[in-house]
Amino acid sequence: GGARTERVYVASSLRGRCYHSDDRCRGLRTAAGVSSVSIGEATERKMRPCSVCRAGTFRDRANGFDHEERVYVAASLRGKCYHAADDCRGLRSAGGVISVPKKDATERNMRPCSICFPPPSMSNHSTDGRSNKSSFAITIDKNNNHQYHEQNYSTDGPPNYSSVAKKIDFDKHKNDSNRKKNEISCSPSMASVQGFITMPKLTWLKKLPFLAIYEIWRLYNNGKISEASLGGDLGSFATKNERSSLYQICSGIHKTAKTRMIYRQVLRNASNDRMPIDRGVGAVPVLAFSARLVVDERKRPKLVLSTTREAPNRRIYRKFGSHRFLDVRVPRDIRDDRLETLVRTELWIAERRWSFLWSKKCESPQVFVFFAEEGRGIGRAERISAQDVLNWCIPRKFNPGLSVDTLDKRMKLSFSTTVPSGVLPPNSVSKVDDIVADSGDIMTDGCGLISAEALDFIWTNFKRYQHLSNTLYAEDCSDEERCSNRAETPEEEEEETATETKCPYTSFQGRIGGLKGMWVLDPSLEGFRVKYRDSQKKYNLPQRCSDGSWESGWDAFYDTVDVCDFDSKPNKDRIAHLNVRAVQVLEHRGVSFDYFQSRVEIGIQDIISIYSGDNNKKLISHLDKQGKR
Repeated sequence: GGARTERVYVASSLRGRCYHSDDRCRGLRTAAGVSSVSIGEATERKMRPCSVCRAGTFRDRANGFDHEERVYVAASLRGKCYHAADDCRGLRSAGGVISVPKKDATERNMRPCSICFPPPSMSNHSTDGRSNKSSFAITIDKNNNHQYHEQNYSTDGPPNYSSVAKKIDFDKHKNDSNRKKNEISCSPSMASVQGFITMPKLTWLKKLPFLAIYEIWRLYNNGKISEASLGGDLGSFATKNERSSLYQICSGIHKTAKTRMIYRQVLRNASNDRMPIDRGVGAVPVLAFSARLVVDERKRPKLVLSTTREAPNRRIYRKFGSHRFLDVRVPRDIRDDRLETLVRTELWIAERRWSFLWSKKCESPQVFVFFAEEGRGIGRAERISAQDVLNWCIPRKFNPGLSVDTLDKRMKLSFSTTVPSGVLPPNSVSKVDDIVADSGDIMTDGCGLISAEALDFIWTNFKRYQHLSNTLYAEDCSDEERCSNRAETPEEEEEETATETKCPYTSFQGRIGGLKGMWVLDPSLEGFRVKYRDSQKKYNLPQRCSDGSWESGWDAFYDTVDVCDFDSKPNKDRIAHLNVRAVQVLEHRGVSFDYFQSRVEIGIQDIISIYSGDNNKKLISHLDKQGKR
């Protein structure tokens, strides 16, 4: 009785195929809403346990590990075998396929599938069941060249994924007696990833930097390079130049493939400035990666890697590195079951393991974001699960009542294109009440206040960061000239920055941690002050700028002002003016007629004082402004 009343989570439509133990399971991220029901009600609706959140502790699942090894069986549970792949040909006649713990399958007297689990004679394992492999550690020399050093280690085999979301031992599929002794160690069909993308397994490929690996995957899957080229010209070039700079390697790949390298200038400038490109984290994101989900002529979904582009400047990119995100664009006509398979799959692409992170809703095509949890160019200390990335963006500890639907909407703040404009000092941010009209309308919806000192601080940092990022997009210049937009000397750079310390604008749109909206200059605020309103707060973060006592969980990114844009026109005098449209809007929202009449009377008195006084300079300035209008 108690087990039947246990609460689980399901899609609010009650049309999902699974029930979940975790309301933030990645299997629920495509649902329009989430509801809690009893497990008895879920099973009566013929829902099955989610294979993602069913086994292991929450912490283990968040890190991408399950305690129980899982296998695939016929949904009727009457089959004689269990399988490592859900598209194994032994399951083609099954009415449906489900994932179960391996021990459950063995308890039903199921035996391993001879296709998925070949006899030991087909593997190259040693007598102790382990195989000796080699890995390559990366270092960067003073010229920013990637250096690779072979290291020995003992493992069950390199990470690889067959056409299912299941990590398997690739060595079990080897058969040395039937394999050609060349650079390509398996056929494209054997290196498929959940059937979405294929790539031959190349012995030399894993020695290259991630960007070079990605480009080879992309060019091969787009038909720009052939399998023969992988084992010939391109393989020969990569083997000879694996110690060259990243720019030289990528240029050589495109030259060999006779394709255009669209991001050439950005990559060259980033390499010259020694910016992190496909590993580590830099102040300025360099390149972004994306793909398209398409349906081939046999109506099977396929992933097509898109051309590498300049990365938008996003908070989450500056924290984790833009190279760890893969935007997959999905058309509306993709079937729901195929979409569900995609988001449940841990993809192995370009020597990295990718897990579904988040999706942008209400877009066509809809964008599904995957995150690289581990793999090429990701150090051991940098490994982090997609679930932990979500928790960094919106910590569950500080937002316990946030629904999955609301979480998806709030995640947009981390993906907004912004310019980081300084970290606010402790206790400089405080709350001020919204102004509410008698009608109940919030007159200050999304609008905070800021002092002149704080605004100038943000503007100065905004300009400094722009100066830094502009070097990434500078046109070609010689080594002697290296970017004409730079100051010639530190003194000139200091002088250039000093002339722009006063902000010529009176408002900006941006984000500060979980706050979103506009901040408008309030001349009455003294010192360094930033005021926000309840209508601007989207979620909670541990911020020292609003509470200087935070220690645990605090991050400087939470206190950083991320500017979207300043006013459309400068206002150096910092004097606000009401135009006809603003008056109409304010009057419609409940501002009394007496207020506008008092403003007009004050303005008339100011004009009278200008024309009747002896201050000719003030009069000339006023007439000059009227002429410009």
